[in-house]
Order: sequence, then structure tokens, then C-alpha cells
Amino acid sequence: MRKMRWPTKDDAVKTTMVVLLLVAIFSIVLSIFDWILTSIVKALL
Repeated sequence: MRKMRWPTKDDAVKTTMVVLLLVAIFSIVLSIFDWILTSIVKALL
């Protein structure tokens, strides 16, 4: 096994930004999908 090293501050900040960006994108996509399905269900009822 290799010795573990902690990520640098820059690595941690970059990784955090990527995660936050992906969470924001997925939440927008899911919101749009939810809005579309809600509209379809309301139209059918």
C-alpha cells in the first residue's frame, strides 16, 4: 500500500466546485422533468 496524501487546497476547491456545479445541473434537469410530468398529468386529469 502507498502512503496516503491529503489533497492540496486547490484540489479540494476545484473538486468542491465541480460537485456543486453537477448538483446544480442535476437539480435543474430534475425540476424541468418534474414540471413536464406535472403538466402532462394535469392535462390528463
